[in-house]
Amino acid sequence: MTAAINKRDMDVSIAFYEELPDGKYIYLMRYLGRASYAQDRSHQHLLKPGVKSSIPVNQTSMTSRKFVKGSRLVIILNVNKHPFDEIN
Repeated sequence: MTAAINKRDMDVSIAFYEELPDGKYIYLMRYLGRASYAQDRSHQHLLKPGVKSSIPVNQTSMTSRKFVKGSRLVIILNVNKHPFDEIN
């Protein structure tokens, strides 16, 4: 994922769903992570405001599922801005 933000850090959420042909959704998995720890969980690497940064999302567990014929993969990308989340 690539992003340019006006802050030095952000919390990122990516949700994966299967949309069935009848319009129903099946939840598959969610990635939730802090951008500054995406490259290395043991060291914080703050982003530079206004500069495009690459944020890897490969350090997470995945799931597998055989899709029903006619289904689609739906991905929801969200930058968390809830009252209980930290905004830097």
